Amino acid sequence: MNKKKHHYEDPRAASIEALKIVQKNRGWVEDGAIYAIADVLGIPASDVEGVATFYSQIFRQPVGRHIIRFL
Repeated sequence: MNKKKHHYEDPRAASIEALKIVQKNRGWVEDGAIYAIADVLGIPASDVEGVATFYSQIFRQPVGRHIIRFL
């Protein structure tokens, strides 16, 4: 993440990419990851949490292998 965060002017924009990386590796984003991302980017954990809860594609709880979405 340290390499990629320099591509973004605003650290909050980099938090989206960091959340995607964590979710790709673990399947969801746990509380500890929120604090770790905030620490690396130098922003409040509440900002990272706000981004994570805003986007429906970021899962804050474990999910199943297959996700069914209703349109």
